[in-house]
Amino acid sequence: MRLILCMAAALALSACGSAERATPEVASLQTSGSDSGATSAAPPSSEQPRERIDDTPEQAQARSKPYRDCMKANGVPFGKAEAAAMSSEEYKRIQPIAWEKCKHFFPLRAWEFDRNNPESMDFIHRVVECMRAAGAKVEEIPAAPGVDFNGYKFVGENPQFAEGKGMELSSRCEKESLNK
Repeated sequence: MRLILCMAAALALSACGSAERATPEVASLQTSGSDSGATSAAPPSSEQPRERIDDTPEQAQARSKPYRDCMKANGVPFGKAEAAAMSSEEYKRIQPIAWEKCKHFFPLRAWEFDRNNPESMDFIHRVVECMRAAGAKVEEIPAAPGVDFNGYKFVGENPQFAEGKGMELSSRCEKESLNK
């Protein structure tokens, strides 16, 4: 009881300060039982773009355009005709140079996969459970040392998810898992 009174007194005294003083921000921890929708931990701000699971194909293409433009400006071909016109030796020579100049434009994986996101493996688990419910053989992959992202992969035989059906299932389950 004494602790509660002391805390109340401290709160009252702090409220008596100047009105011009900024309100302190308090961090909150969200539990996995909440229903807020997408992963609650916000991605760190960065100059580098980041993919979003709920992107439309047009949004994803627009996000990667600066990277493609930079690589192309530095001699890396995009498109079958341009690639066919360049020898593999020439490509091997210019690609690493262009990458160093352009890598800051390359979109990072979605925050939900980032190993620095404390809720990433919970998200991955929801995706894997969704895929397993559809009959896929899938396993969770925590980020290995030196790898920045968690993930999942198909294992064993999954013939029913060949020819793009696995990508469709992955995309559907990722989007559904954002809302849990």
